[in-house]
Amino acid sequence: TLFPYTTLFRSHWAGQIYVALADRRFKTLDIHWGLTNRGNKWREHNVVVVSAHGRRFEDGILLDAWRFGGRLLWMPVGKDATYGWEEVGGVELAYRIEASKRL
Repeated sequence: TLFPYTTLFRSHWAGQIYVALADRRFKTLDIHWGLTNRGNKWREHNVVVVSAHGRRFEDGILLDAWRFGGRLLWMPVGKDATYGWEEVGGVELAYRIEASKRL
């Protein structure tokens, strides 16, 4: 598989939030998937990032449901001193969304 089970479990909350927001089809917002520590099965971490329509991932607000064990953390992507985030897109994004639906 592309991603180990532990990574998929950790991305489950991000996947559920992503799907719920994307299904709303907001006209003024873009929904992004953020990732840090790619490929490290113990440290990989996933978030959803919401930005104004047409704005960059880096300009968005991250929604992190994992970091505090179910208490939602939100902050500007660039203000997160703990992690350096990268945007996930294309085939990898589609795979992660589908995988999070199976858990």
